[in-house]
Order: sequence, then C-alpha cells, then structure tokens
Amino acid sequence: MTESLFGSLRTQSAEATPYKPTLQNLRALSLKITTDDPNVLKICSWVLPSLQSIVLRCPFFTRDERVDGSTLLSVHGHALRSLSFDGDLSLSIPKAPILENSCPLLTHLLVTTPDHLLEGIADGTQTIIHRGVTTVTITDMTWESCMYADGCYGDDDIEALRDLRTKFFPSLQEIHCPWAPYIDSGLEPCLGRSGQWSRFQPWFLGVLEEWEGNGIKFIRTDTNELISFEASTS
Repeated sequence: MTESLFGSLRTQSAEATPYKPTLQNLRALSLKITTDDPNVLKICSWVLPSLQSIVLRCPFFTRDERVDGSTLLSVHGHALRSLSFDGDLSLSIPKAPILENSCPLLTHLLVTTPDHLLEGIADGTQTIIHRGVTTVTITDMTWESCMYADGCYGDDDIEALRDLRTKFFPSLQEIHCPWAPYIDSGLEPCLGRSGQWSRFQPWFLGVLEEWEGNGIKFIRTDTNELISFEASTS
C-alpha cells in the first residue's frame, strides 16, 4: 500500500464502502471534507495506525456550515506530526485544548494565509492553537506580500504574523514560506547591503526584527535559506 493517499475522498457520500479498511502503512492523507458529522465521515471508521500527515481542504460552497475537521482529527490525529488547512476561511482551525488533545504530537501546522489563524476567534476568547507546534508554514507568503501596500496583506494578516508566538503557538521556533511568487517576475529584491530593504513595508521589517529578537527563524522553502534582518545591516 502506498505511503501517501492524495485526492478528493468523497467522505460525504452515503454510498461509501461499508467495511472498515485497514491501511497499515499510510503516512500521508489529503482530502476534502464538507462536514464534521461522524455519521457522514466514513473515513472515521478506517484504521490508519501510521498516519503522520493530513491535508484538509474544504470546498467554497460550505460557508453555511463551519467545518474544522475536529471529528476526523479526534480519530486519526493521535500520531500526527504535520497538519495543513488548505483553502478558504470556511475551514476553521480548532483551538486548544481541542487540537492539543486530538493531536498531542503535532509540531508543524500549515495555513494558506495568516488571517486564517484568526478565524473563529472573538475578542477576549482563547487564542492558543497548539503549545507543541514549533513550525508554521504560510503557503501564500511571498516577498510580494511584504513589499506592496495595495492588494496584499491586510490588517488581520499583519496582526496574525505579529502574534504567532505570543497568542497562537508559544513554542514556535520557525516560520516557513515559499517567498518566491508562483509566477516569478525575476525582480526579487536583494536582501543584502544594497539598501533595497527600504522597499519592504515597515510592518514587515518590524515583524521580522521582532521574530529574530525572539529567536524565531524565518525560512524560505524554495531555497531553504534563512531570511535575516540582521544580515541586511551587517
């Protein structure tokens, strides 16, 4: 059996396989869910003892029903190391203690946009998502997100980036992002002594300096290089 299962599992179908599959060697799972109802999520009856990574996707048409994957994670999250929430804000992220109890070994969380972390949080409510997560990947964060004031990151995104450790992930050590846009214009700014740091938005420079001061590494996943504020002034 393959170690990775990718695709859209029609977990909402009433015609799903009636027996309980056992996939002993399955390590990674990617699926779309449209509900947290255990009577509909037939995959909750599967036996997946080696599962270490889940990618959750949610179609846009489920906005009327808030989905967070908590039912699935309560069954299959016990050995997870990596969890990805991929999609629009109709897919919420469970908060502590729910996510911690379901996924006690989790160390890596992936989200599409920073403001996704704020989804479902009201003023004055619990904000910690998971105390064991040490790495957060933001899959849409590129140098363009940090340079242009129009049409990129808004106030919610900036707030989430500033609060990554203080509010959401107390054990955070690394932040990962692709950095290079999907369509590379070839105009990537130089992060050296050329003075081109001035082209970045002030909020980004402030956030990056704060991360570095707190010992948090900011790493671009396309080259596995550290993006350092200190290096730009040396």
